[in-house]
Amino acid sequence: MGNLKQTLEAIDGATDVFFCGYDGIVIEKIPNKDDIDSISAYCATAYKHFKIENNEFKEMICLFERSILVVRWLEDGFVGVCMGLDGNIGRAKLELNKYGRRFYQ
Repeated sequence: MGNLKQTLEAIDGATDVFFCGYDGIVIEKIPNKDDIDSISAYCATAYKHFKIENNEFKEMICLFERSILVVRWLEDGFVGVCMGLDGNIGRAKLELNKYGRRFYQ
């Protein structure tokens, strides 16, 4: 499995990083906070909705009032990062892509 800690440290403004299955069940999260479970369930629901619509889901970026969520879909699940509004979205996209490549090596 890719290294979540390394991914978290590489993204400016990142507060959390997680890897989940398509069912929304968290496989690994750093730090180990409970609110990631509800975020992963939200991502799994979005994935299922768009899968029904025959769309290939690759990436999702959500801007909230106080935070940003960037999610990258992989073959076996998805990896996501939560960050403050000062977070670097471009760097997050790059690092999540790297995580996906490391995951399958």
